[in-house]
Amino acid sequence: MGRGVREVGGGAGDAGLLAGAEGVRAAALRGLLGPVGGAAAAPLAAKMAAPRRCRVLLAREEEAGAGPSGSGGGGGDVAGYIVVERRGAGAHVCELAVREASRGRGWGRALLQAGLELLEGTSPRPLFISLRVDPERSPAAHQLYESAGFVLDSRQPDYYGPGRDALYMLRNPGEV
Repeated sequence: MGRGVREVGGGAGDAGLLAGAEGVRAAALRGLLGPVGGAAAAPLAAKMAAPRRCRVLLAREEEAGAGPSGSGGGGGDVAGYIVVERRGAGAHVCELAVREASRGRGWGRALLQAGLELLEGTSPRPLFISLRVDPERSPAAHQLYESAGFVLDSRQPDYYGPGRDALYMLRNPGEV
């Protein structure tokens, strides 16, 4: 995994890290889903539990202005997180968010790369990896996913609310 990005479990030692990720997540979900949020707003710890068993990776800033090339140990603010899940013969990038103050420093790319490596490292065959993105709210995220080999599969009308479609994107690592 890249420097500054690590997987967290549901143990007591990771409680503070998960709390930091929930702070980043709350701001991202409010902007994306509104105040209610629905099932997507379930706490990260619940997503990590059975039956879903999602995997959560966090990026932490070690010092002001630090990017993913900094050291991976010690304290620091949670810069962002990614939630990934295996689904049968495929996988899904459930969530990826970077704290607003940490954007533009490569954290999104570092998190996505670490999440993809984690997913692809658990399968002996290529995985079809899917995700959804709001192209109007997150043009930088859309560009990030395209640069990682994701291609448009379909558009899902009103996924993020009335008039806010989601793009369903797929990546076949065998072709990247």
